[in-house]
Amino acid sequence: MEDKLLLQVIADWQLRPHRSEVELPAIQRGFVWNAMQIENLWDSLLREYPVGSFLLSKTNSGKYHLMDGQQRATSIFLGFYNPFTETASKAWSIQDQLPVLWIDIDHKIDLDTRKYLLRLVTRSHPWGYQAKDQGLRMSVSDRYKALELFQKDP
Repeated sequence: MEDKLLLQVIADWQLRPHRSEVELPAIQRGFVWNAMQIENLWDSLLREYPVGSFLLSKTNSGKYHLMDGQQRATSIFLGFYNPFTETASKAWSIQDQLPVLWIDIDHKIDLDTRKYLLRLVTRSHPWGYQAKDQGLRMSVSDRYKALELFQKDP
């Protein structure tokens, strides 16, 4: 195992579990991060800020158990997950349909604490959350505006 890991390698722990050396042990809790935490992690990654380390424990089978860093590893996986091409149906500990992470490259909103506008889209919040307060759903009028933009001819 390398001392420094590429983000793609970390994502592959869940995208390609049949080839992965890293597994999540049964003692780990479920995935608990909210949309804001996932979006903020990706903002930090894109800004090349340090985001912590992973604690791995070698097993008797030669694989590794991820003892610390599951929330970050799963959030990294979500940034690489493509719902249109990937066959993965679930992450290590996400029971429902997988959320999808998008980056808004043409945002017109001034962000207070982040440089990038990322949107985590879930089944319960298909239009994502508010850009300024990621804990709140988008307003109905903003959802209609988003739908109009989505339906426009390119």
